[in-house]
Amino acid sequence: MQTKFWKMLDFLKTQFIERDEVLRLMIAALIGRFHVYLLGSAGVGKSQMVEMLTHCIDGAKVFGCQLSETHTVEDVIGPMAFSKFKQDIHERVIDDYLADAHVALLDEIGRSNGPLRNALYKIINEREYKNGKTTVSCPLQTLFVGS
Repeated sequence: MQTKFWKMLDFLKTQFIERDEVLRLMIAALIGRFHVYLLGSAGVGKSQMVEMLTHCIDGAKVFGCQLSETHTVEDVIGPMAFSKFKQDIHERVIDDYLADAHVALLDEIGRSNGPLRNALYKIINEREYKNGKTTVSCPLQTLFVGS
């Protein structure tokens, strides 16, 4: 397993010049199940590094979104399940959204609105999401946020 991570790091270092330390920390975050806040100027490759890193991981569900003040909870966590909504059950379809991902990138998180940030807290902090009356355990290993 350790060899695989070193090979991944060597490959990523060929793609990104002078980003060795950031790439090592990103891989360490994946191993340790930590979240990462990438802060930097526009155009330095924060999102691209995360995308390349996630392409190196076989079998991982990946979710990515560049946020703005107009993004809603539906855009990130999933739309309401209308078939259950008719029965007065307020659940979301979370497949292929953040609550279903192993690795995620939420770019420009500082631009997101208050209701969306409030909905993200439990997923980020406890890796759980309350979907209707059921609490779902999220498989999220690492969340990369950029600003």
